[in-house]
Amino acid sequence: MTKRRPVALGAAVTIGFGSLFFASPALAEESNTDAEQQAELAASLTADEAPVEVYDALAEVGIEVAAVGVDANGAPVLVETEASAQNSTAAAEETRAEFETVLTISEALEAYAATDVAGGAGYLADFSGFCSIGFAAWSPSGDPVLLSAGHCTGDGTLSEVELVLPSVQPAVTGYAPGTGGELNGTGLLGTFGFSQFGGPGNSVGLIDSEGNPVDADDATDIAVIENIGDSFELLPAVTDWTTALDDDLAASTTPIKTATLADPVLGSTIEKSGRTTGHTTGEVQGIVDGWAAIEDRWVRGFQSNVLAAPGDSGGAVFQGTNALGVISGGSPADEENEQFTWTSSLKHALTHIPGYEIALDIDAPVIQSPSDGAVVAPGTTISGSAPSNATAVSSSTGFGGGEIVLTDGNWSMTAPTEPGDYTYSFTARNGKSSSESVSLSFTVEAEAPLVDAPTINDVSSTENDIEITGTGIVGAAVTLSGDVTGTATVDADGNWSIPATLEIGKYDVSATQTVEDVTSPAATGSVTISPVAPAITSIVPGTVFPLAEAPSAISGIGHDGATVVLDVSGDDTPYTATVVDGAWTVELPAPLAAGSYVVTASQNFNGVGSATNSLQFSVETAPVPPTPTPEPTPEDPTPGSPTDPTDPSAPGAGEGGLANTGDSTWMLMTGLAGSFVLIAGGAVLYLARRRQAVEL
Repeated sequence: MTKRRPVALGAAVTIGFGSLFFASPALAEESNTDAEQQAELAASLTADEAPVEVYDALAEVGIEVAAVGVDANGAPVLVETEASAQNSTAAAEETRAEFETVLTISEALEAYAATDVAGGAGYLADFSGFCSIGFAAWSPSGDPVLLSAGHCTGDGTLSEVELVLPSVQPAVTGYAPGTGGELNGTGLLGTFGFSQFGGPGNSVGLIDSEGNPVDADDATDIAVIENIGDSFELLPAVTDWTTALDDDLAASTTPIKTATLADPVLGSTIEKSGRTTGHTTGEVQGIVDGWAAIEDRWVRGFQSNVLAAPGDSGGAVFQGTNALGVISGGSPADEENEQFTWTSSLKHALTHIPGYEIALDIDAPVIQSPSDGAVVAPGTTISGSAPSNATAVSSSTGFGGGEIVLTDGNWSMTAPTEPGDYTYSFTARNGKSSSESVSLSFTVEAEAPLVDAPTINDVSSTENDIEITGTGIVGAAVTLSGDVTGTATVDADGNWSIPATLEIGKYDVSATQTVEDVTSPAATGSVTISPVAPAITSIVPGTVFPLAEAPSAISGIGHDGATVVLDVSGDDTPYTATVVDGAWTVELPAPLAAGSYVVTASQNFNGVGSATNSLQFSVETAPVPPTPTPEPTPEDPTPGSPTDPTDPSAPGAGEGGLANTGDSTWMLMTGLAGSFVLIAGGAVLYLARRRQAVEL
């Protein structure tokens, strides 16, 4: 290899007419200036050749390039790894000097799209069937697995699972049976393990082979994809398919924070992600817990109108960041009926795979006290908070660790009593799921000066722009952490203040103060931003309504999305309404009767209630006209006569009322005539094996 010395690389990076040109480093003639040399090199290269030449030249001087190019001003930029940045040879330093900006990253770049697996992605099983991934999960032994629909395994006849290329899936190109079968080239994702469609052993479900009823809890539709390849990263998240054209479903996802094993709320919004119709939303309808006849099998779950189609089977069904189930079957919309989609609920499906857990996205814990690098006394309390979906925080050091039990979302432990330098790592956990770790380094000194915690004032306001305040040691540096962060210096009067702009909600905050590198314990406080009381606009206070015009509805204005609670005096039933576009209306069961009334309204948003707003009004009593007394006539029947309808002995007395029809009981089983497993006839898939692929 010919030895080269570094030349002016930076000046060789130029942009012309939309193309990126790199000048190749070469031996400079002693008589040439850098500019002349770079001009000659730039003229001799094409855009296609340039990057390889530059990368090779940088590699020769020991620089590991992550990226190279120009910034918005046309100035050359080099990005290298941290390991490469440790190379301080003269050749490397001289080369770096030619770039306007040199940046470092932790490690060499890797492709995220191909091996980061999110819920909702499509897969092909044994080159025979298309389905979708539901959720990442953990096996009883702690191995990463994926969940999908049991019927996607062909009653256990299919084994190997490979990912398909997102950009050619029907979610992007439009649905046509058998389309979207191009593999993404990452090889074997995993193999099917346990699967069940219907009852145990893939039986019908609610009845056995002889037609006898069996335990209805045994009917489900669930499968496990196990033996995941080492190159794959299973994400506790579901893709929204917005980045499918880049073949990177992991670039835009919804994290899965919880897996509440409960029935969904009727009328609530749900979401679904699958390879045929992508990310769609719908509403929970009709049955929140029941059984559907999916082809010849019964499956326990719930009903919705969320859009789904063949190939979406196994795809994730969720609400916000909460996992609910996987797509099992459905019936498409037509002119008379809307979409009917059946979800196999995790509430029941997970009971068939005991020990398996949905993988959760957990935020890292927060260290509140002491600050990193602090000097502390022996036995100082180390404290912090954990995310809401964590059940514990684990600590670790170079010589051991342990689990810290949470108390109201907070954790604490005692620092060592032996003087020395220490580093602890803290991780939030929930079952087999865990967060990234955060570290804390501190020094224990036997004679360390002690600093008292500052004070922090609780805040309660209806304004979004607030000040969090407290007192401390003059000149101390105050650090605010928790749900709100910031820093301040205690002023000459011993006060500190940190501004914040917050939405309606409740926030937990902590404050420490540091004096001469010694950090105090944390003081805790709370901030509550409440909605204002809703206004009642349909009634003017003090109004007297004629009985014929008595209110049958009450309306007003409030905070969008808030729930208004209305109380009417004399009625023990509180009424509720949701604020939509700033307005709310409560429909009363009937117009109000005559009398005086007080109505009181409040609203709740993000778990925070407002003050109340009330007003008085009344409804007049209708005038009662005099009742004339009719003159008796000979035709009027006399009491006791055969035609007197009040006489119990009169013919027909007691007849003409509602007949006693008795009562009847019935059981609703959701048999869906014409419903289908999301299976479609496949088209011939021209892959390595020319076998027919069907969408399950």
